[in-house]
Amino acid sequence: MDCRIIKSVSYPIDYEIEYEFYRNQIKKPTREGRLFFRGYPMNKLSLLTLVMLLSSLIYARPVQGEMRWVDLQGQRTVLEVEWLSLHLEVLALRLSYPAYRVSLEIDDAPSVKFIFVASGGMAKHLTEDVEREAAEEVMSYHAQGIQDQVEKLIKKKFPNLWDRLDMRMDLHGSFMGPGGDWSDPPKLIGEWRQGIFTWVP
Repeated sequence: MDCRIIKSVSYPIDYEIEYEFYRNQIKKPTREGRLFFRGYPMNKLSLLTLVMLLSSLIYARPVQGEMRWVDLQGQRTVLEVEWLSLHLEVLALRLSYPAYRVSLEIDDAPSVKFIFVASGGMAKHLTEDVEREAAEEVMSYHAQGIQDQVEKLIKKKFPNLWDRLDMRMDLHGSFMGPGGDWSDPPKLIGEWRQGIFTWVP
């Protein structure tokens, strides 16, 4: 370390040595080409990162989303069949439980069709563990409950359809269970038509 004494300074020798020492510490770079900032080495990349971080904090602005309220005020024309299909989908979600899943749609007839997909345990219980008469009562109970909810929905939300609605003819469905293997499609257990449940051979 170069600690040369400046003879032109008339301070005592201790102050001259200390002054020259700290001047060389501040101005003289290290071998790695780093600068010293309060005794800590800092390379150019770290200095640039610090400057960019401070700039981003100073000039930061609130982030604005892409969705605007004015874009949500527009009107859209929806067909009656599309509106009914949407309500049926929501109703099916409300009627579904962990033991079974219900789906509701409008077929080509047109009529309301439901699909009741039972879990593996429930399907086994209905097809193997209990008598057929008891299983028919359980599935008829579920089908009648779905029918009542669809009827209530159409009566409340679609009064123009309610006058000509006959739920015995305008609603039918299928009861499904898991296939033999995990990769097999669901297996048809029985059908609900005209208010009556029938087994599928």
